[in-house]
Amino acid sequence: MKVTLLVSEWCNVCPSAERVWRQVNDEKDFELEVLDVAQPEGRKVIAEKLIKTVPATLVDGELKKVGVPGAEEARELVRCAPPREGGAEGREEAAATMTMRRGPRHMVRAAVVYLALGGLSLVGWGDLLGGGVGLFHLFTYGFIAFMIFGVAEHMLPRFTGHPIRTGWLQSAQLGLLHGGLWLFVVGRWFDMIPVAGSGAALMWAGIGAAAARLLPLVWRPSTAEAAAERSSGTEAA
Repeated sequence: MKVTLLVSEWCNVCPSAERVWRQVNDEKDFELEVLDVAQPEGRKVIAEKLIKTVPATLVDGELKKVGVPGAEEARELVRCAPPREGGAEGREEAAATMTMRRGPRHMVRAAVVYLALGGLSLVGWGDLLGGGVGLFHLFTYGFIAFMIFGVAEHMLPRFTGHPIRTGWLQSAQLGLLHGGLWLFVVGRWFDMIPVAGSGAALMWAGIGAAAARLLPLVWRPSTAEAAAERSSGTEAA
């Protein structure tokens, strides 16, 4: 069984509809697909089904609900789906979502904090030839890298249709990025080159962990491209 939820960035109630379906998907074993109508695959569905309003819910390709369903209403729509064993615990991957999840939300919040710290530190200690090199990294690395990784983690699953790994790799990425940055800042401030070098190594390891999570999303064809290839292959046959 497949549930397709059509949403849009400008829709104020779409996140509520998605939360309902995420909750039900934790209880019932069915495929949940969230499509933004601004993307080609979303536009294709609304054109085929003549849908005028979002959020809209399709079950196995058939329009079943326009608007935000209640939890019981959503359960009724997928009553034939079997219960999910183990619930949501232990899932290694997080699917595409409109609502910003905890991981990317933490990254964006950290980026804003580092932006503020970097700006304040440069006002007081703007010497970029001394300890200020480390403080400057609160902005160049703390703000820029965390913001890029946070936004990428939120947006790429939506645009590619592929889930992103969570679990231990996500925790390792956050720990390496934060720990490496502060070791580098402290090492440069107190002129402890080995400490700064260790921090730099940890930062690069954090970038590697981020790449290991993000690259699979863009390396494989998007779900829309894969569907188009299957469709063209079927027509050719």
